[in-house]
Amino acid sequence: MKMENINKWKSAATDGLILSAVTIVYLLVTNLLPSDAKWSSFATIPLWIAKFGGCIWLLYWLMRLYSMKFETITYKSSFAYGTLVSLFSAIVCSCWQYFSMTVLFSKSTDTMMAQVLSVMSSQYTEEQMEAIMPVLDNLPQISLFTNLVYYTLFGLIVSAIVANYTKKANPFNDLTR
Repeated sequence: MKMENINKWKSAATDGLILSAVTIVYLLVTNLLPSDAKWSSFATIPLWIAKFGGCIWLLYWLMRLYSMKFETITYKSSFAYGTLVSLFSAIVCSCWQYFSMTVLFSKSTDTMMAQVLSVMSSQYTEEQMEAIMPVLDNLPQISLFTNLVYYTLFGLIVSAIVANYTKKANPFNDLTR
């Protein structure tokens, strides 16, 4: 199959949505766990490990499926596709996190911020607290862009590694010239 017949952007967007579903489910489950239970903090560790491994495996699998559509695919093409998938996934995950902080779990966010402020107020002067407040007031927006960069960079690194295993070359290519 020739590369012109496949819409890389549409495929990457669809796969990015699939990849982002893993992180969204993780975030949803961890937000729904009772925060006052002693076991909930221990439960999030295996969940995070499963999400971490699941995201790496799923990106590998999606890149592998994409590479199967071609007779040959270079490292560069495979890496570019993995990067696009990661970028689309990062956009969806970052927007989801912003939405959950501002709409779905806004009370949890407010409670967390109140706890942070109570701890910080005992450690910082009033002037320092006034300087920190604008940052804390814009935490959802800051979180949106921070997560976008984090998820994109993480996907970029994983794509760079995985692309080496999803490339397909024709060993007889040089002989046919």
